[in-house]
Amino acid sequence: MSARSHHVLVAGDDHLMLHWVTSALEHRNYSFATTQSVKDMRSKMSAWPVDLMIAPDQLGIYSGIQLVLAARRIRPEVAALIVTRQDFRALTMDAGRYRIALIRMPFDRNEFLMVAAEQIASIRRQQRWPRKTVRDHIPVTASGWPGRLVDVSYGGLKMHLTEREAAVPSHLLVDVPDFGMRVPAEVVWSAMADGGSCMCGATITDEPAAVPAWCRFVDHVA
Repeated sequence: MSARSHHVLVAGDDHLMLHWVTSALEHRNYSFATTQSVKDMRSKMSAWPVDLMIAPDQLGIYSGIQLVLAARRIRPEVAALIVTRQDFRALTMDAGRYRIALIRMPFDRNEFLMVAAEQIASIRRQQRWPRKTVRDHIPVTASGWPGRLVDVSYGGLKMHLTEREAAVPSHLLVDVPDFGMRVPAEVVWSAMADGGSCMCGATITDEPAAVPAWCRFVDHVA
């Protein structure tokens, strides 16, 4: 029985970058697809067992790191590699935090394939973003309803909302006034608690500015 070919999704609208990357992948017989929009990226990421995502340093309004974080909301375990024409020293800290490899064009094909293989080898299939209990009492408001954070992860949060009588809407704007932050969230579940309050779990939506700020917040409070 032969081993399954690794699946690679290549995002970008730079035709030279796409040519360099896909030519290298063909040399190693990777199974790959390309995408030139965030919407199409999400569709392919949902439909295909992607092992490695290769992103440019910018696609539309999304930076490469923001694009990878949006993809990981669909497949948290996907490995990632950003191909850039720029000096990537400014990206190194965030790339390291999110386990993203960096390579600069023009690149040596063998070096590129080595980096890609190392990223794929680092995949831990069972890895998910762990939930972390917040250390302190952190008040929040969810579309105007007061509450507090219970736990957080890079992908979402759990809140205890007080003074909540009607059904929780499917989409919320969560304000964390002590940290001057507002993030959009989509409710996954809710349940009534004592005294008319409500427990609520939500995911952070993948707007370009929201996800990196939320991840830094999680690192700070949990």
